[in-house]
Amino acid sequence: MKKGLLMTLIAAAISFTGATASFAAAPVIGGIPDVNIGDNEDNIGTDNNFFVFTNAFKFDTYVTDTDTTVSDLVWSFDEKDHPTSDTSAQTTPYFQVNGHNGMHIGDSSIATNDGTTTNALHVAPPGANELRQVVNGGSNNAAGWASLRDIVFSPTAGAFPFIGTRPSDQPIGTVAAHATGKFVRFFASDGTNVTTKDILVKTIDNTTDTLTSSGGTFTVVQDDVLTITTNGGQDNGWSHFDQVGALRTQSQGYDAANTALLATVASSGSNDWSTFGWITNGANGTQSLTYAAVGTGKIVRAKFFMFASGQTGAASNQVPDLRMRVAHRFAITANLIVQSGGGISGDPLGADIQPSKVPGSPSIYKVDLDSPDTPRLVTNAANEAYLRAFELYDSDGFANGNIAMTEAQIGTYQAVFVADQGPSLSPVTASTGLIKSYVGGASGGDFGALTGIPGSSSGTNSANNAAYVQKYNGLALDNGGGQPVVQSNANGMGMDTLAVETDRLGICAYDMFGGTEEYPRTTATRQLSARVESGKLYKVKFHMTATKNSNSQCLIRLRAKTLAFSWTHTLEINGSAVGGNSTLIVTELAPGVGNQIPAADRIGGDTTGGWYNVLMTSPMDSEIRASQPNLAAQDPPGVTTNVASNSVSRRDIGVGVDLIDDFGGVGATESGQIQLDRVQIHKLNAIN
Repeated sequence: MKKGLLMTLIAAAISFTGATASFAAAPVIGGIPDVNIGDNEDNIGTDNNFFVFTNAFKFDTYVTDTDTTVSDLVWSFDEKDHPTSDTSAQTTPYFQVNGHNGMHIGDSSIATNDGTTTNALHVAPPGANELRQVVNGGSNNAAGWASLRDIVFSPTAGAFPFIGTRPSDQPIGTVAAHATGKFVRFFASDGTNVTTKDILVKTIDNTTDTLTSSGGTFTVVQDDVLTITTNGGQDNGWSHFDQVGALRTQSQGYDAANTALLATVASSGSNDWSTFGWITNGANGTQSLTYAAVGTGKIVRAKFFMFASGQTGAASNQVPDLRMRVAHRFAITANLIVQSGGGISGDPLGADIQPSKVPGSPSIYKVDLDSPDTPRLVTNAANEAYLRAFELYDSDGFANGNIAMTEAQIGTYQAVFVADQGPSLSPVTASTGLIKSYVGGASGGDFGALTGIPGSSSGTNSANNAAYVQKYNGLALDNGGGQPVVQSNANGMGMDTLAVETDRLGICAYDMFGGTEEYPRTTATRQLSARVESGKLYKVKFHMTATKNSNSQCLIRLRAKTLAFSWTHTLEINGSAVGGNSTLIVTELAPGVGNQIPAADRIGGDTTGGWYNVLMTSPMDSEIRASQPNLAAQDPPGVTTNVASNSVSRRDIGVGVDLIDDFGGVGATESGQIQLDRVQIHKLNAIN
């Protein structure tokens, strides 16, 4: 959200008549976040005491109505009593929303005017009190935003720095009362029915505007506590997830003392891959969550309670890397990959994100999946269950010992909490908002100019990107014949493996370290970088199309990453030759002719693709590590302390796309081809 110092919120005197028809269903308001109004954003040189939270949230994001378009609903608000000794708070308004006053101030007035159940005066509120409609709220309401102002500290008739009303000129009790907060009751009406939602609004001097989730919570559907000791732990509803042709000494086991499933590996003299672990088998309810309980209104979340043990030394790179997943069959998979040390002994950032070594206080990692609402899932909802897995996923020869899971949960939260922000861009320092929007254009546009070179890990590239193009004949690199392609074009970035022979493995990858506006690296351009923060969740949206058939696409992997490659969330659409019911899901989701994603996930005119979402949790999370001093020491959004080096900008968010043709030796008829023309990064509040 971008605050303008000269912005005024003008209350219109025009009455809005609202809807007058009779509707069967009342609106339903979801979890509007609590609001903390600060003034740091506007303290430019001096303390301006401008307590306005511009574009705090969108009304339409937090309401549903089965028979009314949500943008047509009318909104108003009341202010309740204050739970402190500030007696004036019971009758004096604290806030305006979009330049409008509350209709009733204090519990007594609310009870007198609204009654206990009818809220009749809010069914068709006067224009002077209506918050949502453009006719009443001015241009700010065209997109349905709510902007909140503390009119005690920053009265509309005042001017910077609000001498006489600013916090330093107020009684101590008044300042404390505003910091404690006051409940605001919002009303949404369709003209006949009205519904309410209370949120807490605080004003805290010398702080930044923030939102905190109110009702945006994770609901557990299945909790696997892993206490069954028989059959080596496999009777808990989890089975071994094996690696074919293991290259190192590795095994799965059960730790009865800590009721944990183990994946154990020995160190080796070379960087041999290990990828093995445990996967749900459906017993004991481990796959009881189905698409029928998720649908379009919810997001799936899997939680993994992990610890490390048995390492021969204390170096961070001895803790194996791990991968955790939640998936629809083997068709659509959301992954989180955590690299503990990146192969570097004592890597300080890896130490802040790797699993705890205290079994009684495991690190909790979260993996979210925004299920695509394709026909196969919708029509077969009750039979489309979600599986989960965790793997020791490491190629570092120093890694050894155990990766252990002592508990696992799966459940949901409301999709409204990860709704798109924007459409206007917000600065990267905003509390929430659409903070990046990359669009293709001449020479790749925001994605940068790039030509992949066979056998290269960078290609002929711009400073902001790199290409990886490889073809293998068995285990041997093959630079002859047809090669994978990564090539910038007038629409963004084109990628394909169409020329790769059917008996070869073709891999191509595109990585973008920031848009072209962030390069070359200067103090100013580094301040434009999107960076992870604590208490946040990021939705990274990729817009892809393809000209080939979706039923012959290879594996497509979309990546959102930070800490270089140490923290990576992915969405994987498996190759179409995966087989069985998974193929039916893949061919409806993959870009290309035959794609069947819903219209809501398309841009107008799309028929062969659309938007694909990667939900990225922040590594800065006290549930992973209670203290993360090395992450905290990295530059936050909007700050540059070392222009010449990336050493303090490791929290930058990057994106990537991979095509993997004939991965695993299956699907000789597969080949990959996509056009990437847009990427967006939406900053949201974390879901707890």
